[in-house]
Amino acid sequence: MVKCNMSLMVMISFCSSWNSVHGVLVEGSKWVLDEKKEIVYFFDIHNQVEWKDREKDELEDLVQIFKEVGQSSGKPVHILIEEVWNPYRSSDNILSMLSTRLARENLTSGLVIENIELRASSAIVQDLIGENPDNSPLLPPRVSSTEVFYPDEVTFSDVLHEFFFIRASLEESYKESCDKLKEIHNEKMSFLQSYEKQLTQIFQVNGIDLDKPVALLLEECLTQEKRDIYNTLRTVIHTISNSFIDLYAFHRVLAISSEYKVVLIAGGEHSMWVKCQIMSRLDALRECRYGNHGSGLVTEEDIMVPLTTEQLKSVLYA
Repeated sequence: MVKCNMSLMVMISFCSSWNSVHGVLVEGSKWVLDEKKEIVYFFDIHNQVEWKDREKDELEDLVQIFKEVGQSSGKPVHILIEEVWNPYRSSDNILSMLSTRLARENLTSGLVIENIELRASSAIVQDLIGENPDNSPLLPPRVSSTEVFYPDEVTFSDVLHEFFFIRASLEESYKESCDKLKEIHNEKMSFLQSYEKQLTQIFQVNGIDLDKPVALLLEECLTQEKRDIYNTLRTVIHTISNSFIDLYAFHRVLAISSEYKVVLIAGGEHSMWVKCQIMSRLDALRECRYGNHGSGLVTEEDIMVPLTTEQLKSVLYA
């Protein structure tokens, strides 16, 4: 069994979309790592309009649960959240409103909440390339824990600077990691190298102006061939930014002091990767599960039912 200096933790993971309006939890499971480290995983699907009411209730359920935990004599909780904030439209969902609702309850003594969303420029660039050009002015800005980027201003230079900042943060985490975590880190970074090279080559071969607003560059795409170049850029940027946040979430979950229970609230692609590394590579054992077993990808054949309030509590306090 791998032995690392890791915290007692509760990890809660949500599959989400940056533009998601509706999302509910459909699966939850508890795992034990190194015989004492507790990990709770929740799986969420989004954009299910028919579950809008449950989404609101679920937000209130989690607020109440965290309120009870914060007021208990047990360990304080450190929440790591991939926060989604849209200043043009408020939604009563977990990723956009949990932080606000917890702050409203004045839960400061037994609860810490940390926004781990580091992507803003890379996110808005993906939005711009994937959106109909006529709708680009309607796109909301993207907000990370440190930056705000607007659709009419963001450049590819901003994206490269963001990636540099995230990589620097990951390198600092790497220095403090045990050998097994360094091995997982190196494998992920090795996977990323080819995509980073591809990104640089696309910029150089096509003479793309890195300092010109991406919105203006897209206006100049008068042929499908040029549009395809930007579609490829979008795919590469998506892969790099998602992989970076995978690693960042992974390191943060394991770096939090053992004085805290750690709660990870993040998108499904990220949380599934973090969960798989902790479950398989770090030898965790599952104790219980409610709901459908999900891989992060939901097909039309899947029958999903939201977790009940009691199931949420049962998994979290198992």
